[in-house]
Amino acid sequence: MLETIQGTIEKMSVDPELAGVQVEEVTAAGAVQLGEGPHWIDSEQALYWVDLLAGVLHRLHPASGKHTSTTPPGKKSLGFVVPVFRQPHHFVVGLGLDVALLRWDGETQCAIERVLGSVHATPGSLRFNDGKADPQGRLWAGTMSTAIDKGVDPQPEIGSLYSLEESGVKKHVDYVGISNGLAWRDAIMYYIDSSAGRVDAFDLEPASGQLSGRRCVFDLQKNGVPGVPDGMTIDSVGNLWVACFDGAQVSQ
Repeated sequence: MLETIQGTIEKMSVDPELAGVQVEEVTAAGAVQLGEGPHWIDSEQALYWVDLLAGVLHRLHPASGKHTSTTPPGKKSLGFVVPVFRQPHHFVVGLGLDVALLRWDGETQCAIERVLGSVHATPGSLRFNDGKADPQGRLWAGTMSTAIDKGVDPQPEIGSLYSLEESGVKKHVDYVGISNGLAWRDAIMYYIDSSAGRVDAFDLEPASGQLSGRRCVFDLQKNGVPGVPDGMTIDSVGNLWVACFDGAQVSQ
């Protein structure tokens, strides 16, 4: 989640490299409608992210301040962007309900090379929302109802969590409201359904990608943390960092 975050970061046992970390607004790119899915490519020293509802992919090179963007063909929502390992300028993106391989040179040349898998649903009823690759390189991404985009409340729990396999997308979890943050440590996968207001954990079988043993590891409301859990990452000592939508903070 790439919105302005003005709160403090709650301190626990922190990776020494993250001591004194500050949250700063990304101003060079200007305002976006719904910024999601930040991904740092170290070899480029560049940050990529999506403006989800506008369907725009962004790139920022902080050292030079250069910002570029592109709109993939199809005029669909853009749920996530994940770079492809050892394939420069190639990304896996969530395009509406398709998982697609996209090529973008960071400037003007952008094309969808092929669709890798699709979720079949009534057109306009669902979209992908957030996705990430696990330590084995397997892509995970979840869907959610588009009702919230149209101002409908409450959000129906008709989304699901999927992984991308050679045969296409594979469903793992049903009855999801707003599929969001993902993180991994050893054989545990952490997952956020924002509608549930908590961080859950699954036991993950790394080779097959099978999930089991779902349990809650942190409930925001029960612990007095304001906002809704959204994006999430994990540091080298196992601390989860959760962006709290409408809570103006990153909680650890």
